[in-house]
This record gives sequence, C-alpha cells and structure tokens, in this order.
Amino acid sequence: ARDEGFPVRVAVLARGEAEREARARGVSMNGLCFPMDAIVSEEMIADGTRAFDADVALLAGKRRHVPALAALAAKCVKPEGDILSLANGVSSAADVAREAGAARAALEGITTHGALSEGPAAVRWTGRGKIEVGWSAVTTSRGEGEPARYRRLAAALTAAGLAPEWTVDGQEASWRKAILNCGLNATCAVAGIRNGELVLDARYVELLNEVACKACEEAAAVAAATLRGASLDEQRRDDGAYKVALQALCRATAANRNSMLQDLDARRPTEVDDLCGTIAQLACASGLPCASNCALRDAVRLLEGGASRGEVAAALLSLADESAEPGPLRALSRAISLSSPRV
Repeated sequence: ARDEGFPVRVAVLARGEAEREARARGVSMNGLCFPMDAIVSEEMIADGTRAFDADVALLAGKRRHVPALAALAAKCVKPEGDILSLANGVSSAADVAREAGAARAALEGITTHGALSEGPAAVRWTGRGKIEVGWSAVTTSRGEGEPARYRRLAAALTAAGLAPEWTVDGQEASWRKAILNCGLNATCAVAGIRNGELVLDARYVELLNEVACKACEEAAAVAAATLRGASLDEQRRDDGAYKVALQALCRATAANRNSMLQDLDARRPTEVDDLCGTIAQLACASGLPCASNCALRDAVRLLEGGASRGEVAAALLSLADESAEPGPLRALSRAISLSSPRV
C-alpha cells in the first residue's frame, strides 16, 4: 500500500532471528525486500519504549500465540485503535479483549490468502484470497453498515491488493473458516498431500467423503450449538454446502501445501489442537459426534511426536479395532498408505 502511494506507516513486531533479518534487510515477500517504518521487539516493549503508536495491529500468528501477541500489541496501539486477529481456529476476540481491552477487540476477521514461509522474515504469497472483517464476539454495540474504523483499514488493505470485505459478523466468519480448516488442513497434512489432490486425485475419494467432509459436518454441528441462533444451522449442513465449499477451496488452492503440512515438514507444533482438538472437546461436552476430528487430531499428534506416516497408519488401524466408530480411522490409514514423499 505504501509503495502505491497510500499514506500508511508499517511496523512489524519481530522476535529472535526474524527481528535480526528484518532490521538488516527488511521483510521479504516474493523475493522483494520491503523496509519497515519500525521494527518493534519484545525487549523494547518490556523496557517501556513505545516505538510505534498504531491505529491497527493485525495479529498473524498461530491461535495459541494470540494472548501473548495481543498483550504486546496493546503497548503499540492507540487506546481507540483496533487489534485484529487473523489466526486460524475459533474466535479469538475474547483473548484480545482480555489482554488489550474490549474497545480494541471490536473487530475480528479471517484471511484466505495463501502464504509460504521462506525464512525468518521472508514469505511467498502463494494464493490470492481475501480478508473478511466483521464485528467480534465481544462487541455489544453494533451499528448498521461498515463502521468508520473498518473503512480506514479497508482503504489500506485495498491499496495493498489484499481484497478486504465487510462481513458484519466476524465471529461467524471465524467459525466458517475453522470448519473448513478442520476438513482441509488436518486431512491433507496427515496424508501428506497438496490441497488439490484431495478432490482431483480419484484415489482420495474415500478420504474426502469419510474424513474431510465428515470433519466439516461435525465442526458445523458444534458451531451451531455454540453460536445458538446464528445462520450456521442444520439446513446448511444437510444441504451439502460444506462439501461444496470444501471442494471449491481445494480447487482454488490446489497447488498449496497448507500451513499444517508445512509445520509437520518443519517439525514445528501445528494448530491441530486449535482446530480438530477444540471441535472434539466442544463436541464431547455437548454429546455431539466427533469421530473424524478425533482421528485427525490423534494422527497429527503422532506425527508431531516424530512418528513416520507408516507408523501412524498402523497405529490408526489398531485404534480402529477398539473404536465404536472405526470408519474415519481406517479411511485415514488407507489414505496415508497412498502417500509418497513427493510433497
């Protein structure tokens, strides 16, 4: 946006090697380096230095990091500003409000842009999507139409080519993305395949229908029970809308190795507990089915722990022999056996 002449100043909160790289070379995107107006470190914030006085902070970290990031952002954002989390998983606005105050947690959102980490301060933009923003779960006074605070942010995002879109209910948008993430990210990560293979490779039809789509259906039932009265209702799940949406997302991001697969390849902790794990926990508390999400959660945890995919496939078959709902476990095991190191 700044390079297109939009009057905006950009700061990045960076830690460790990422901070050193950003200070030395700027932030790299698609091989081009962009200098920042400020590099804000945890140390600067800890010693009372206020290096930036931002109108908006976008939190682009993992869901589990949102509380810590929000606490840091609270020291860099104006009292009347906004701290907007784009993390995967169910609504994180409550964490932002707890750390930074409800006034700065009025908005929440999601992004469907694809990105690939290429280094500590380097990223490749791999797929164009959009950024949806709406009122958060902690907002009590919602006006009609787009608020002025969103329009200011939208102007900068538009200038940067990031396609912002006002969606009114940011909490529901967060849930909709989490539902699809449960079906797509964890399934492809466990099988070791790119997003498009889930729908374009006939060998994975069973994986699509018996694991990915059912994980979405389970998550949608949890969302309906949790939101109570929002439009994520029984009709939406019964008419197959989530299967259609999942297939469309797979095709739109066909070449992507999703973030959970990237994390497993890099031996980093994944977001499975923020997605399938959260759905399984909420489903069990409400007496709802969650076999597919439990299977995906358990498989990803085994891979995180260092097990090979062959070992995970065998472990899932053993679990299936003792399970009252063995279908997802066996389907997932068979799909893993089809995988190869090509990704």
